[in-house]
This record gives sequence, structure tokens and C-alpha cells, in this order.
Amino acid sequence: MKRKNHLNISHIIGFFVGVVITIIFNWIVFKDPKRITAPGVTSLVAMCTFALALYSATQLKLWLNSKINDKAFKQTEKVLEYIEGSNEAVDPIYQQYKILKKTINMYGVVKFDSDSSALLILNSQKLMTYCDNLTMSILMLKYWNVKLKEDSGKISDYIGYLRDINKEMLKLQYTNDPDEFKNNISLIGKKFNASFQSLESLLKSSYDQLFDHSPKANPKSKSHTTN
Repeated sequence: MKRKNHLNISHIIGFFVGVVITIIFNWIVFKDPKRITAPGVTSLVAMCTFALALYSATQLKLWLNSKINDKAFKQTEKVLEYIEGSNEAVDPIYQQYKILKKTINMYGVVKFDSDSSALLILNSQKLMTYCDNLTMSILMLKYWNVKLKEDSGKISDYIGYLRDINKEMLKLQYTNDPDEFKNNISLIGKKFNASFQSLESLLKSSYDQLFDHSPKANPKSKSHTTN
């Protein structure tokens, strides 16, 4: 890659040197620096045209880089919006958990009727859709040379807690033993507390603590070249 860039620069320099030599040669041959000749005009026009094209290419590259940066920031904004709006997906299943916890403390046994099961499945699907969307928005960052910083695994932790909560909540429908049910409820409560702490930490983090926009954020994978 370095050799290619070097050759490109050599071509540009060579072109300008050739044009200048042509102009000087024409002036020397006709022994009149002020005389306008067809070859001289052609050389000047060629040099000006090439300079304009080179300038346009540079501006186009800057514009493309600007558009890429805009897309990158929009993608990171999408991730942040999912984090900010997590309550819409988490709160319904959390409220159902609190009802189950209160019921088992009062009666010792909780049996799901059809309505409770349907509600749990609905809340579960909503939570999983949220986790999938947040995960996909993070995976899409790599296309804009952005990644989560290594010390910002809090987002992954948060998603992991929610997926664990969802799995344990669904298990409750098939748990008939009161002690096992109570233990599962306790475990779910701990997972909820951990998820809330993780979310609070995320919300306190700055943008630069979460995202890495460096050029090395998305290194080229060797597997793409070998397969």
C-alpha cells in the first residue's frame, strides 16, 4: 500500500515536470518567452486542468470522509437511543416480576393461568426484540469504523442480564415446587438489580467512554482475503 501511494505521487510530480519542461522547451526554441505557441498553450491548459482535477478529487475525498463520519455518529446515536429507551421493554416484565414476588410471599405458591402466561410471553418477546435490536445496532458500528471501547463492556453486560432475566422468567411457568419458585424469584431479583446498576453506569458514561472512532476500530480481517 505504501509503494502504491509512492508511485502515485511520483506520477503527479512527473506530470508537472513534463509540462514545465515542454513550456520551457517551446520558449527556448522560439527564443521569445512572450510568444504564445500552440504546444505551449496546450501544455498550460493540460497543467491547469490536471491541477483542477486534483483539487476536485481532494475535495471529494474530504466530503466522503465527512459523510462517513456523519453516518458513524448517527449509528452511535441509535445505540444511545436504545439504551435511553430501555424502560419501555424492561418495565412490563419487571412489573410482572414484582407481582409474582408479592404473591409468593403471601401464598407460597404461584400458578400461572392462561392470561398470566400470555402476558409473560408477550413481555418476554418484547424484551428479546429490544435486546436483539440493541445488539444489532452495536454490530453495525463496525461498518463505520466504530467500536465499543474495551473498558465499556457495560452495554454487553446489560444485554446479558436482560437475556438471563427473560430465560428465568419463562422458567417460572413450569416450576411447581414452592422452594424452587422462591429461589428463582430471588435470582431474578438479583439479575434485575445488576441490570439496573449496569444501566445507571451506562447513563453516567460520556460518549468518548463508550465509543472508539479511531481508524483501527475496524481492522481488515485476514479471513476475507484467504477464503
